[in-house]
Amino acid sequence: MAPPIAEGRNAATGRGRHALRERAQRAPAALQPFAIQQVFRAGCALQEHAAFALMRRHGLDTALGMARLTFEDSAAISALIHRYCAILDRMELDCLGEVFTGDCRVAYGEEEPYVVQGRSRLRSSLRRMWRFRATSHHTSNIHVRSIDESAAEVESYFIAWQSPAEGEDTVIYGRYVDQFVRTAAGWRIRERVMSIQGASSNYRNPLHRSPRNPPEPGWEESLEGWR
Repeated sequence: MAPPIAEGRNAATGRGRHALRERAQRAPAALQPFAIQQVFRAGCALQEHAAFALMRRHGLDTALGMARLTFEDSAAISALIHRYCAILDRMELDCLGEVFTGDCRVAYGEEEPYVVQGRSRLRSSLRRMWRFRATSHHTSNIHVRSIDESAAEVESYFIAWQSPAEGEDTVIYGRYVDQFVRTAAGWRIRERVMSIQGASSNYRNPLHRSPRNPPEPGWEESLEGWR
């Protein structure tokens, strides 16, 4: 009998990758490079998922102290982060229950009105977004860190474009750090901390600033030859 990890690798490189490869081959010629790249990424994820599923079957995850979420858990969490963007851009505020727990806490800054407790208050707070004629929120760089089978810490990056009825458009660059919990209805955000790394010059709200290490001594030497 093959060891669990080897068994998982064989399973992942068998039927799963064969199906992915066939899908890439059916893509239009112009999209072939992109399709192949997606197959590679999906294949890596599939291999990891199969390996850890088999570790669970053999009890190795417990023996090694590894509380791993499933591939489906990570996909569901990522989908919720993207869903929030759609809810905000469409101002479907009654759909916030799809993403947040009833007792959620959302912090944009240090104090009110930039800290909101409870989903009903979050809905009321987000009504301010109607001052924009349109917005476009985009999330990426999603990193899911398992705490246990019912909790995860998730970091993601966002870009938000906001166009007011009057005045100049604003663009914000930042990140979310979310505490996800598994509920009877699925994964939900219990706590969200938003911070910004930069914004257009007309942005004035005093929000959290994303952390960044201070310069190392002598770092200026690395500029030699650069413009």
